[in-house]
Amino acid sequence: MTNDTLGLCCQKSDLSRKLIGNLSEWVNIIRADELDILLIPTNPTDTPNPFCHLTLHQLAPIQITTTAIDTDICNLDYCIVGEKKHSVKHQKLIAQRLYQILAYL
Repeated sequence: MTNDTLGLCCQKSDLSRKLIGNLSEWVNIIRADELDILLIPTNPTDTPNPFCHLTLHQLAPIQITTTAIDTDICNLDYCIVGEKKHSVKHQKLIAQRLYQILAYL
């Protein structure tokens, strides 16, 4: 993510936080913010790391990923992908509800 993209994302959000400390502190901080939606813009199962462990917690009523793989993480509700990446026929392979967006490139 470039600095321009990060800046744009921060302008569109109510607040931005740098998470420090251990995993349980992260969970408490995020839950205290009472998020409506949590977007996880990466593959949470790619490598075992604190971020992967964070996605195992229900941190918002709706949690969304943008990686169309079956994560087997029951806390992820939706998967949003571009039409060129995956088709709706992949839905049966993915536990999350799959939604597509049209790609205008």
